[in-house]
Amino acid sequence: MKKSIYTLAIDPGVHAGWALFEGKKCIKADCIKGDDPKEVYQFLSANSIYNISTLVLEAQYMKFPKGFRTLCYRADIWAVLAEVLFSNLKVEWAVPSSWQAYYKVKGNKQAIVTNAELLYNKSKVLENMADAILIGNWYLNKESQQKGK
Repeated sequence: MKKSIYTLAIDPGVHAGWALFEGKKCIKADCIKGDDPKEVYQFLSANSIYNISTLVLEAQYMKFPKGFRTLCYRADIWAVLAEVLFSNLKVEWAVPSSWQAYYKVKGNKQAIVTNAELLYNKSKVLENMADAILIGNWYLNKESQQKGK
């Protein structure tokens, strides 16, 4: 019996969006309080049953040093805690300009939400959740294209 491969995509932030993929299909998505290490740990622990092999985090950049440190801290919370909980975890970074260009949605929040609703087959997807869905789907498509070369 072939073991399922799970990927967790995260849009880090105060209200972090997350999307869990089994193979290339998004099976769960939502938002949590992403700047609280205890809540992030509890979320990751609850999802440890999925044996997540890849964590895809949106790499965010800001011009102001204080904002940059805050965003790095939020993303690092996810990366460090996930590496503690999941053995052989691969952490990948998704630059916003790359995944948004793939969907041709740069700066268009409504287009991001609409694309995510179509991919996830649900309506009323929250913005951060939509980002995570598209980030995960972008990464999985990129990976399968690279393996096909």
